[in-house]
Amino acid sequence: MKTIFCLFLFLFSFSPVFSQDVPDDITLSYQSEIKSWLDKNDVNLKSQIKKYNGIELFLEPYINQKYPESKIFGKGGAVIECFAVGRFLTMPEKEKLYETIYSCVSLDVRQKFLPFKSFENFKNSLVFNPQILFNAPSNRVLNEDFNGKYAYLIFYFGSYYDKYHDMVFNLQLKQLTNRDSKNILIIPYSFSYALFKIDDRDNIALVNYYGIN
Repeated sequence: MKTIFCLFLFLFSFSPVFSQDVPDDITLSYQSEIKSWLDKNDVNLKSQIKKYNGIELFLEPYINQKYPESKIFGKGGAVIECFAVGRFLTMPEKEKLYETIYSCVSLDVRQKFLPFKSFENFKNSLVFNPQILFNAPSNRVLNEDFNGKYAYLIFYFGSYYDKYHDMVFNLQLKQLTNRDSKNILIIPYSFSYALFKIDDRDNIALVNYYGIN
């Protein structure tokens, strides 16, 4: 966790260089590159499905040893990457889960992480259920948190400050709102997300959270 925090702190400290103002066309072109990469590398998997509150979720995501190249753009060499393949929960599905999952976050943890400090902050998120994860060097520490036969939910939080924009988040939210078929989680290097798991008895637990307060 200390390693992750230091990485995020480094990126946050140089936010003008690692700008998240990624033009939509760059993110869209990267999505197309990922789809092509998946086909060429024959990356597909039939996962077991778990039903929770009427929502179908993938169980126990597979970690693929090959991984797509990150997308580098801009003068400062800002980076976005494909973290996983799976599916974004729809708007109605997210609404079914928010209150239940937020109640699983302890009061102590809520004070430590900005996205948890209020329910409104928490709802400023995309919720992704991974089916396949990629074992990129930048993800290896994070992938240790995906351990066991659980359904996992990655909460990818939008920006909370006008000064810092996350255009990748905004585009993925727009695609989801327009009901586009989305199955690729693309994340810039310097924003916040959290990981929850659901076991076979429908118990929900916070696994870890990552980012800058």
